[in-house]
Formats: sequence, C-alpha cells, structure tokens
Amino acid sequence: MSNPIPEEIGTTSTEFDETPPPACKCVEGAKSAYAASRKYVRENPIPVIAGAFALGLGLGYLLSQREEKEKDTAQAARELLDTAYSELREKIPQLKQRYAETQSNIVEQAQALGSKLKWW
Repeated sequence: MSNPIPEEIGTTSTEFDETPPPACKCVEGAKSAYAASRKYVRENPIPVIAGAFALGLGLGYLLSQREEKEKDTAQAARELLDTAYSELREKIPQLKQRYAETQSNIVEQAQALGSKLKWW
C-alpha cells in the first residue's frame, strides 16, 4: 500500500519562518497609520477639531431629519378616547342641566295629562 499523506506535508519548510504572517503586516500597518494620524493631529489641531465639529453637525442634521413614524392602532385609539373623554367632561354640566329641564317638562306634561284625564 502506498502512503496516503504526501511527502510535502510531512516536511518542514523554512520559508514560513522567514516571512511574517499577513496578520503581522496588518498590525504593523495599523500602528504606522495610527502614529501618522497622531502626528498630523498634534501638528494641525484646529483643522482637525473644526472637521470633527462639522462632521458632527452634518450627522446630527441627517439623523434629525427622520420622518415621524405612523402611530400604531393602540396609540391612535388611546388618543381618540382621551379626546372624547375631555369633550364629554366639558359637556357634563350642560347635560345635567338639560336632564333637569327635561325631567321637569315630563313632570309638567304628566300633571297636565292627569288633570285632563280627571275631567273624562
């Protein structure tokens, strides 16, 4: 039987030991970019602060321009009931007065009818 593992896999290579992995290159690049940006900020603080301020204003303006989302059904029903309750609350004294007037009118009409029926 032949060996299923190729010989290249089993041997060690020195080319990996000499070349840094790609992650190390990325870390080194990030460190150099960070150092360069710190140097630029220290040399030009006013333009950097003004740029950050302008960026913040722009983002704030864009985020504040969002549309008001539609109210859900429960919120709309709650507002409708609150409006109806406040209107009814204002009308209650008038309704009490009309009720008293109607009650007195009914009593007067019943007495008038009673007096007419006595004559018959």
